[in-house]
Amino acid sequence: MSVSLAVVCEARADLATAAGLVDHLLCAEIDWVDESVLDDYRSYRGLEAHEELLRWQDVHHRARERKIRALGHFGGQPGAAYSHVARLALLLLLSSDERPDGVILIIDDDGQRERREGLEQARNAVPALGPVVIGVAHPKRECWVLAGFEPGGNEQGRLDELHGELGFDPRIEAHRLNDRHDHQPRSAKRVLAVLVGGDWERQAACWSASPLGLLESRGESTGLADFLREVRERLLPLFRDPRRP
Repeated sequence: MSVSLAVVCEARADLATAAGLVDHLLCAEIDWVDESVLDDYRSYRGLEAHEELLRWQDVHHRARERKIRALGHFGGQPGAAYSHVARLALLLLLSSDERPDGVILIIDDDGQRERREGLEQARNAVPALGPVVIGVAHPKRECWVLAGFEPGGNEQGRLDELHGELGFDPRIEAHRLNDRHDHQPRSAKRVLAVLVGGDWERQAACWSASPLGLLESRGESTGLADFLREVRERLLPLFRDPRRP
């Protein structure tokens, strides 16, 4: 039986990254999972099972359509950044015709560390939904991709040039890539583009082909290690060995 995982994120690139990392953990740590038929074990979805994802920017509109409201504090405390929209997203999924088995909330913090607190407040406020995994990329999703980059061919020259320009290895200290505009030197988007250009398959290899230990060690400061820990602790238990009663 396939496990249904709803993903709330900003764009398809976030979905691809989060799903790819979950699949990587599944294949590495669930010994009976056959990588060649992953779709037999899990599916990713949006608000409803036939939807690709649920975008953060659509949550308020979808909630109004269903007359879902979420007002007030969280355990007596005011809501941190993204707490209210995240709670709405979870309530929406709770109202789905086919509830997901698990939920993945993915967002860039863009330097706003309090966004993680907000997502945690929302998760605690909707316990009936089941396991909810939080992934907060600091400061950008591209930092998670950089953690798995290992140069091949002429990529070594590009990496060396960037290392000299930045004064640090962007794979190991990606959290320092905090420029807000894509053209600025310490923009995570710019650095990743220099290394892999627009090659999406090359990006995907960074999270799918790299050892999990490497991703975790390099991702301690970017939120990647936290995300992998949450997937391991909250989602992997959903995958019970069908060979056992």
